Amino acid sequence: MSTETRASYTDTFGHAFDAKGRITVPSEWRQASFEKNLFIVWYAPAETEEGRVVQVGHGVLKIKLAALREEPLLARYYKRDLLVTWAEVDRQHQASVEEYLIAVLSPIFNERHPNVVQTIVNLPAW
Repeated sequence: MSTETRASYTDTFGHAFDAKGRITVPSEWRQASFEKNLFIVWYAPAETEEGRVVQVGHGVLKIKLAALREEPLLARYYKRDLLVTWAEVDRQHQASVEEYLIAVLSPIFNERHPNVVQTIVNLPAW
């Protein structure tokens, strides 16, 4: 019997940081039920640059996006349109799914957790 868990990414929200490094978080993302989300933040390709995954994480999106906004190394991406996609993943599998996505997507900001077994999931359709 297979114990493989799969999560599907079901929604996307794109928004640019303003001049002060703020991003608007949709009200439905602010609900407590969104604490079981695993998310990917990335920027789309530009004329002279390929797109890139910025961060993979899990938790309350409002809090995680606010923390990302405060990241000084991210300042150079404020003029880019940053995109966010997420999936609800139960707490039991969040770390293993996150580790798989970090390994596959090589985000700019993330810490690897080498002792976590990876859970393979479907990747977003960029």
